[in-house]
Amino acid sequence: MSEEGQNSIVLDIGNIKVSVKLQESGVALDVFKKNNNRIGFCRTDEVIKSSWKTYDELGVELKDSVPPPLASSNTKAVE
Repeated sequence: MSEEGQNSIVLDIGNIKVSVKLQESGVALDVFKKNNNRIGFCRTDEVIKSSWKTYDELGVELKDSVPPPLASSNTKAVE
């Protein structure tokens, strides 16, 4: 498994690569077949399936604000 960015992740599973991206309005999922037998810059992975759904279609409710992180026992509140 390798992380691609803050809102995305890529899973390498044998000859398959799965990319999941959390976007502002939904989730994108791409599945690729790796073409490891090609040499040099001509190598491109073959798209097997791509899909995208909004959070509303998935039944996910987004909140406007993110709660602050919980304070750990090693930190002290500053007033």
